[in-house]
Amino acid sequence: MIDAVSTPARRSSFEPNDLLDQAGLIDEQADLEAAVPVLAALPIKQRAEAQPWVEYLQIFLHAIGGILGAGPTMAQPADHPCAGRPAYTVPQRAQRDPRFLPAVVESPRRPPQNVREQQVWYAIDHANEIWAAEVPGALMWERPNMPWEFYLDVARWGYDEQRHSEMGIRRLSAWGFETGVERPPQPLTSPRSLRSFATWPVARTL
Repeated sequence: MIDAVSTPARRSSFEPNDLLDQAGLIDEQADLEAAVPVLAALPIKQRAEAQPWVEYLQIFLHAIGGILGAGPTMAQPADHPCAGRPAYTVPQRAQRDPRFLPAVVESPRRPPQNVREQQVWYAIDHANEIWAAEVPGALMWERPNMPWEFYLDVARWGYDEQRHSEMGIRRLSAWGFETGVERPPQPLTSPRSLRSFATWPVARTL
């Protein structure tokens, strides 16, 4: 996929946001490299169970002309065991895995008391912007058969929102905060959240 979209011909069609597209390819390559040891560490049984989906997606991608849709097309696989699943419907109300605790806020409810806290507050806001990346993803899913330019623009929008989130996560991690523990991932009235706030920059050397 990366090779397909990083050719000079494809890059020239992406103007004027060529630098943003190249940054996205660099991030994608890094993600793929980071996934290799994770996938290799999965139990053999779990990898075997996923293999039919891998094969189905490869066949499906080939049938629609490749990742860019520029190749020859053919009938989509209908007799594969993974075919025929009900179409995904974007929920009208946001939901999360029940293993996650509920969150009623994404930022501290009090104003920052110094410059460093203000920086941390901004970083928390950025880290939580992953929800904003889900919006363009849902938009693309619910608008089939639109022109290529539509999906390209909305994908750029989603990637930009994802970059905001990653920027906040990297900044907080560099300051020594732990994801989901020392940021407000749950109501501030819970003892765990209050303990988290007790360890914030006022009590830290950043």
